[in-house]
Amino acid sequence: MTTMTSTKLRVGGLAAAAALVVGITGCAVPGTAKITSDTSCHDYFNFPADVRHDAAIKISVDVHSSDPGNPMWGLNTDAACGSNPNATVGQVLGQRR
Repeated sequence: MTTMTSTKLRVGGLAAAAALVVGITGCAVPGTAKITSDTSCHDYFNFPADVRHDAAIKISVDVHSSDPGNPMWGLNTDAACGSNPNATVGQVLGQRR
């Protein structure tokens, strides 16, 4: 009975830890959430810089920004989203045509 109880406690503890991560980061499981053109600029900043910048470069191609795929889109999107947190990533990149 002790083994089953400790297994239940471990599973319950893992579930509680996962819920805490979701509450803090807004991501269900690290690596499964992603930035899309519909992601708000406010939410964009919940991701690490490398993830943000990679996504911005990819989205710049999708929304036909000027010089799509340019690595500078990462930093440019940070600046644009910082100035307009209510916009979406696609909107700020789409304005840069």
